[in-house]
Amino acid sequence: MDSNAGFTAEAVPAPRQKSQHVGGRRKGTACARCRSQKIKCDDETPSCSNCAKVGQPCIRANLGNNPDAISYITQTEARLRALEESLRRIAPEELDKAPQRLSHSHSLSRSHSENIGSAAAASPATQIGPSEPLAHEVGLLSLANAAEPKYLGPSSGVPFARLIFAAIPQSQGLSTNYWNSPQGNVTDGSTRAALKPALPLPPDWAPEVDLQHFVDAYFETWQPLYPFLNEDDIAGSLDVLFTGQPSAAHSLQMPQLRDIEAALSPFHAVQLFLVVALGARTLEARLSSEFASARYLATAMSRLDRLALHDSLEGLQTMLLLTLSGFCFEHGPNAWFLSQNIIATCLDLGFQRRWQEPPPHDASSEALSQYEVRRDLRRAIFWSAYSIERNLAVVLGRPLTIRDEALDVQFPGAESDANSDTMSALESSSNPAKRMRAEISPYKAAHYSFRFDQITAEIKLMLYRVKNKPDVFPWPTDVNEWQGKCHQRCDELVESLRNDLKWRSRRRTADGIVQRLELKYHQCLMLLHRPSPATSRPRAESWKACYNSASQTILIHSEMHRFSKMPNTWLTAHTIFVSGITFLYCLWVNAAVKEKTSMDEFNRIASACSALLKVLGKAWSVAADAVEKFDRLVSLTSSSWNSWKEAQAERRTEIAAGASLVSLAQDGAVAETTTAVNQADVFEDVGGFNLVEPEFFLTELGDMSSCISVFRSASSLPALHRQVGAQARRYRSTIQAARYSTSRATKPRVAVLYQALEPPIIDGIKKPKKPNGYRDSGADIAYNLGQKKSVDVIKPTADPNPTHDSDWTFPDTEDGILEAIQRGATHLWANTIVFASHPLQTSASIGKYADAVRVVGQSPLCVDRYDNKDWVNNLLRKSDGFSMPRSWAIPTGSAPSIDDLKGLPYPIVAKPIRGRGSHGVKVCRSPEELAVHAKSLADEDAAVMLEEFLQGEEATVTVMPPTAEKKGYWALPVVSRFNHHDGIAPYNGTVAVTANSKVVPDCEKDPIYAHVYARVMRESERAAELLGVTAPIRIDVRRYSDTPDSKFALFDVNMKPNMTGPGRPGRDDQASLTMMAASALGWDYKELLGQILATSSTLATLRALQPRDIP
Repeated sequence: MDSNAGFTAEAVPAPRQKSQHVGGRRKGTACARCRSQKIKCDDETPSCSNCAKVGQPCIRANLGNNPDAISYITQTEARLRALEESLRRIAPEELDKAPQRLSHSHSLSRSHSENIGSAAAASPATQIGPSEPLAHEVGLLSLANAAEPKYLGPSSGVPFARLIFAAIPQSQGLSTNYWNSPQGNVTDGSTRAALKPALPLPPDWAPEVDLQHFVDAYFETWQPLYPFLNEDDIAGSLDVLFTGQPSAAHSLQMPQLRDIEAALSPFHAVQLFLVVALGARTLEARLSSEFASARYLATAMSRLDRLALHDSLEGLQTMLLLTLSGFCFEHGPNAWFLSQNIIATCLDLGFQRRWQEPPPHDASSEALSQYEVRRDLRRAIFWSAYSIERNLAVVLGRPLTIRDEALDVQFPGAESDANSDTMSALESSSNPAKRMRAEISPYKAAHYSFRFDQITAEIKLMLYRVKNKPDVFPWPTDVNEWQGKCHQRCDELVESLRNDLKWRSRRRTADGIVQRLELKYHQCLMLLHRPSPATSRPRAESWKACYNSASQTILIHSEMHRFSKMPNTWLTAHTIFVSGITFLYCLWVNAAVKEKTSMDEFNRIASACSALLKVLGKAWSVAADAVEKFDRLVSLTSSSWNSWKEAQAERRTEIAAGASLVSLAQDGAVAETTTAVNQADVFEDVGGFNLVEPEFFLTELGDMSSCISVFRSASSLPALHRQVGAQARRYRSTIQAARYSTSRATKPRVAVLYQALEPPIIDGIKKPKKPNGYRDSGADIAYNLGQKKSVDVIKPTADPNPTHDSDWTFPDTEDGILEAIQRGATHLWANTIVFASHPLQTSASIGKYADAVRVVGQSPLCVDRYDNKDWVNNLLRKSDGFSMPRSWAIPTGSAPSIDDLKGLPYPIVAKPIRGRGSHGVKVCRSPEELAVHAKSLADEDAAVMLEEFLQGEEATVTVMPPTAEKKGYWALPVVSRFNHHDGIAPYNGTVAVTANSKVVPDCEKDPIYAHVYARVMRESERAAELLGVTAPIRIDVRRYSDTPDSKFALFDVNMKPNMTGPGRPGRDDQASLTMMAASALGWDYKELLGQILATSSTLATLRALQPRDIP
């Protein structure tokens, strides 16, 4: 490129071309100057000869009637885009010098299309009302990033959204100009760059990363619910790329695009690139990285003209992949158009009917396998198309393409019809042991998805008909009864899928599938209960169900986004926004729902919805446009909330007085009945406000506030509970009295101890010794404390090497401890496991220094008892006020038979009663597996503890003991755990905790989970107080289920949390869970160690402490 290339003030004129018209020149194509001077215009481009002679601009008054002008401008725009793309690759800084793009495009083709669709444009009314909304724009979000308005039917949410503005007082209406103003427009070029289609990859392109990563991401994300591909076929296509390339077989070089297309058939090449595009798109959203997904899609679409997509199984698979691409890419194909073509092709091929071709007789096992694969692919293709079509029919409010009574094809992998398959699934949920032993079909998740789609279709047919024909297809005779039965079927289905899939999802990376199915459940309930043509005035139960499902939909999406599992599609944006306005609408029209909703809950859910829309708005204009609208509705709702609360008492007084006057006007037995009817009418007239009995109100408030339940139980606490609380307070007073009461004049001199002693057998149970005896974390502690000017560190060597663990710590033997004291240590950091017979407790020689030496650690006598996990859990369970899982114990030396273990609830966690970290911890899914694992633990002289397997999020809470500066036990922020291995967090010696853990900053202020986190933090603090610990402990917790509001249970108290940390060479990724929690407070490792050092107690104090007894 020329070095002076760039944008200049004067453009080089293009050579003029003579226009060639077929059948004569069209009328009305003369330029403005020739028209005004009434001279003949020759229509040459880019300027007619008359204007060219005098150097005047040649302006066409009506380009829409001139196909040559349209073609010329289209070609010019395309050429400019190509030049811009080239300039962006070679000299992107030159683009900054270009004139800013106008806010409204003057592209002729766009203007032409806008003129065609102008009839559907929104009215320029200045006030938003129920007939001319903002609500219209709400509905248009369901059309991805399309610019043209489209038809939207009653199930799309548009008529429903209009109801919002009927419920909101019209004095609070907003001007539609607000949304077009610079303040309200979030889609202009200043905030989000214009989206441009990507270019296909060139023939000499070669992938820079292994395409298998993208293929794996696709099959983990999309295949469970849309199983229309055979994973082996795609894997085979990848294998062919290398087996057909001898030069690449023994190197890391990837084949070029031309080689890929030469090695694969056109169908397989296009399918591979579509799978790669969808997988790359998934990883881009998950990892916030660029993987050129749009270019993979453009490459695949540029090859579509070579394929006959109809009338073949491969063509249907390709169209389904294109449909999924339409969900995920801004410039993807039209999903609705594709879904209709797919359904039509399926009908042409008879995929909606049972496959009548019998299996081959006397065939080999390979031939039978191929037959089954082909049969299941036919079924999976149809049901995937069915699922997509049903979803889009509801979202866009379009009629169903095919009715369910015309289908009898089975689900993929099913040997019986769809209904019996569903019944067997529901029956298996009542027999968990039988279900655990059975092999779960890879299509199981898809079966549940298809069943929800069938229910959705039934709801749409029953409730969302725009015209009722009583003689042909009447409404249900009792809509309320039908709704109740349909709701019950949804409940049974979701309960069944949780029982079938909740444990299985933990064994696979695709653990967001259960949540996506739960979202389908809540979408069914919202569709069932919100206003519809058949139920224009829903019952109070319907409003409650609608509100709950809308809230749960937002919270589940928030949870998925938190762990990078939320699908980044325009369907997700539609679902979240419709759920958001459903949530708000229920509060506007039903006072009972508002009565039961706290302001904190309202703010939490509204903030979560707004945050999700902002995240999705980075890619989808529909979400970005919705943010301002939703936030404004939230603001209106919030401002009206206070006014409603203030007027509530006055309204109730007026209603009660009016009802009394009505009753006084009646006489005799008729008075009661008439009073009730008129009172109900009064309630309706004031907008749904209902009288609430005080006791009922307090009950509901108690369910939402832990304070109320505490106050209620305070007057009826059992004597045992009061005794435990008093004893805990005495423990705290004893510990606080043992702290330094005045500041020390000299710096502490700290020696760190490591585990050199073999732990003894206690009550017939032995706890395994830590390999290397915690020397690594001990060296981390000593090295980093030595960097603090306020602390001196005593070391066993004069010149310790930062990379040698042994240079920094002393053994916890009697001789090792005495050596540290004799070298001048005033503080002993017991980075080891202590027990009743430990030298710190029993040595007379060390006891001489008991009043002078301080120890960072726990009481040996207490640890001797509290290291028994079963004992501690029983103590907490019987002390009232702690959420604990169910548990059982297998004594040392016992060998229960498989029959003895059959009555337990599976899956179940088996672990050593005196364990260390995740050593020996395993999720057992059958009696046989449990018996084998129990025997392996028995071989280690370990007693076995069995514990209920909790299905939800795992986290850990570090609790600090009181200090002179900070009174009382207090918890550090929660750290969330993920990426489990077969349901168990991996041992930190195998996987660094920084790779599978994430601190939750400001967890007690979290807009969604604050109440859940606060509750488990308070329980952890009370557990530490009950145990009377003298050093930090870490309590592992886990939610009972995957639902966002599920509370945590305490399942493992760690008396000696790992304390590794960064600082030494090669240790930057060795932050412990406690260190991660402290980082949320702004502490680095040195600050954390200083805070823990302040918790030290005298050795005499620790020796005097006794463990608590179980009540």
